[in-house]
Amino acid sequence: MARKVLLIPAVCALLMLAAQSDKSYHAERLDVDVVIQPDRSLMVEETVTFRFVGGPFSYVFREIPTERTDGIVDITAGADGVAWPHGDGPGEVEIKGGDPVEVIWHLSPTADTTQTFTLAYRALGVVARTVEADMLEWQALPDEFDFAFDDSRVRFAFPPGGTLAGEPEVMAGTATVSATAGGASFDMQSLSPGDPLVARLSFVPGAFTGAPPVWLTQQEAQNSFAWIWFVVGAVILIGGLAVFYRATSRYARTL
Repeated sequence: MARKVLLIPAVCALLMLAAQSDKSYHAERLDVDVVIQPDRSLMVEETVTFRFVGGPFSYVFREIPTERTDGIVDITAGADGVAWPHGDGPGEVEIKGGDPVEVIWHLSPTADTTQTFTLAYRALGVVARTVEADMLEWQALPDEFDFAFDDSRVRFAFPPGGTLAGEPEVMAGTATVSATAGGASFDMQSLSPGDPLVARLSFVPGAFTGAPPVWLTQQEAQNSFAWIWFVVGAVILIGGLAVFYRATSRYARTL
């Protein structure tokens, strides 16, 4: 009997611990507003409303990729309409540079509530210049995220004089697309973790006055020298085969 008396409180404690660790969260709404600038940069504002179940939760995390940009600048973040100061304490936001840029909202212990987080930044040198059109390819939702969300809308506002050269395209993910004279929208519902969105917009040349993105210029320069490396590789291969042929021929004569 003594063992049973001691065992029952132990089981109860285990169940209580499991209940305390049982927490989840999902996004009720995720909106991204992108204003395309004539200098080929983007002004981006993200708003996400999280529903926290259980808890406590201590932080919210977001990564901003920098691929196909000349950098991410002018980052601000906050919650419920209030901008947070930089820091690593509760009620502060931590921003770490690099690729990707990391943004961390540090929360006071949070449980069983709904909270809306905001993030704004400028992405430099995003709109590429091609022979036929100015091309914007933007990943509004990341490849990986560990939460589901109910609804999402990504809206693009065109620069003054910006005219589409073709229909807006979804390069990755699934969305309902609509376009007007001054913008385009991509609407999504019931997205699971890992569902990305990459949108592409092609513009008639003339609306963008900025220089081509640095990353694109560097990429084109690298591609222009690719033939040299191909020739060098071919010469090395042919030279190696010639040496091998001479060596094997000499060995055959020796035998």
